[in-house]
Amino acid sequence: MSTILQDLKFAARLLRRSPGFAAVAIAALALGIGANTAIFSVVNTLLLRPLPYRDPGRLVMVWEVSSRTGKDNVGSPGNYLHWRELASSFEEMGIVGMTFRTTLSGQGDPEELPMQYVSASTFHVLGVNAALGRTFAPDEEQPNHTGFVVLSDRLWRRRFGADPGIVDRVVRLDGNPSVVVGVMPPGFSILDKDVEVWRPAGFSAESRTPRGRWLHVVARLKPGVSVAQAQQDMQRVQVEMIRLFPAFNTGWGVHVVILKVQLTGDVKPALFVLLAAVGFVLLIACANVANLLLARATARQRELAVRAALGADRARLVRQMLAESVLLSFVGGVAGLGLAWWTIALLRRTVATRLPVPRLEAVAIDGWVLAFACVSVVVCGVIFGIVPALTAAGASFTDALKEGGRTGTAARGARIRNAFVIVETALALVLLVGAGLLIRSFMTLLRVDAGFDPSHIVTMKITLPEPKYSTAVPFFDQLYARIDALPGVQASGGISFLPLAGLGAATSFKIVGRPDPPYGQEPVADVRVVTHDYFKAMGMPLLAGRLFDSRDTGDQNHRVIISATMARKYWPDEDPIGQHVSISW
Repeated sequence: MSTILQDLKFAARLLRRSPGFAAVAIAALALGIGANTAIFSVVNTLLLRPLPYRDPGRLVMVWEVSSRTGKDNVGSPGNYLHWRELASSFEEMGIVGMTFRTTLSGQGDPEELPMQYVSASTFHVLGVNAALGRTFAPDEEQPNHTGFVVLSDRLWRRRFGADPGIVDRVVRLDGNPSVVVGVMPPGFSILDKDVEVWRPAGFSAESRTPRGRWLHVVARLKPGVSVAQAQQDMQRVQVEMIRLFPAFNTGWGVHVVILKVQLTGDVKPALFVLLAAVGFVLLIACANVANLLLARATARQRELAVRAALGADRARLVRQMLAESVLLSFVGGVAGLGLAWWTIALLRRTVATRLPVPRLEAVAIDGWVLAFACVSVVVCGVIFGIVPALTAAGASFTDALKEGGRTGTAARGARIRNAFVIVETALALVLLVGAGLLIRSFMTLLRVDAGFDPSHIVTMKITLPEPKYSTAVPFFDQLYARIDALPGVQASGGISFLPLAGLGAATSFKIVGRPDPPYGQEPVADVRVVTHDYFKAMGMPLLAGRLFDSRDTGDQNHRVIISATMARKYWPDEDPIGQHVSISW
């Protein structure tokens, strides 16, 4: 142990004598280790760490799948109610509605909040209790019942000052009085990390007849039941659902998927690509430092020869040079941890608030990340130190002691340094090509014709409290009139879902005058509800027919505008203007 300490002290003295060399080596290692530690912390939080629910390995999502698209789709309330009775693979099932907006008023300025409807069983399925108060009781699930709410910890602290007396207090949401029954633990979320209010979803007797599809279904597997067994069970259930409701369920299947896979499936490939990229950066840093150490070892050849002449064996010389490389790696690792901490803090403040990635705000340096950093330090120190150490210690010290003597180390070191340069160049080329392809793909996306002109367009979301505005038409008519009167405004309009926002409402339809397609084979189209000046505001060109005008609002003879893609697909040899379609909603 004493000899190791001596080697480390001597290595520290050598590095102090060469501050330029030490600074370059430490900076390269700090960049490589810091980048790897930061990305690994994200991988650890999103992929390796279990979800913050009870026994998360048994949590699944149950999707409905259209045979026309093969894609997972949200479920129907009616189907869900029957699934609970017919499925035998689950301890319990719950629902999570799509995220809506609600307006909190009565204390301070009105604030629009993201809100979800959930079943009382949802919290039991996840195995999470309220940190304050309770979650919903089964008898609080009443149709159109909004009298009870559960708040997020974030909203409770921000809006109510973490008041422990919030339970049973009445708050106003969309103008309605609602009783707060509980506050969830910090960081709790279900599918959407931004949600701050949960309301109980209620279903009437009529809800047992499937109609629309708009909710997510979560379930907890029974002990010992695999996902494959649950999938087989739900396929059996779906056969029964098609028999009961052929018009609604024909052409639809069911897909059971582990909840963690569902939440991380989209980001997993990107994270592994990032981890590989920063791994290449670390390898380049190691090769760079190894090259510097090789040049340094060649310059120290006479010193090493003198040490050997004074009795130091080659193993001791190798250990002493490895001590120098490990010390460099340690200092670079400490600096890299600081860089990683700063990067993670920046990530939480910026990217985590903009990307819909669950738990991104929980990324932190924990024990596993520290262990990864420590292993990186040791491995890097050995990787970039072993070759220079063995090369220098394996030289002929007799020639090195001769005045002006030249050993084979110089030539051998030059060959190894050339090899390291080739490795660095190859790794850098891989990164450069990858970055170039990424930039090219991004530029290609920017050149894609989106069908509208996005320049000089601003958007906003508006949610009206229902009790105050029984019909929103007069409000929006006045709103658009006032906006149009503002200086610099060319046109204003509204739409139910913005284009390219990842949201929409799909519905099946029939073409009037043509034979009805079989059950489950009706064509499907994405539908948006717009105001008459929407296309003008978006700069969308009209190819045929006319745009909406004020006469179309409230007209019983509903009119639609279709895309060019739909026109080519369903009326390839006809004029679509004047044709009639029947929309099933």
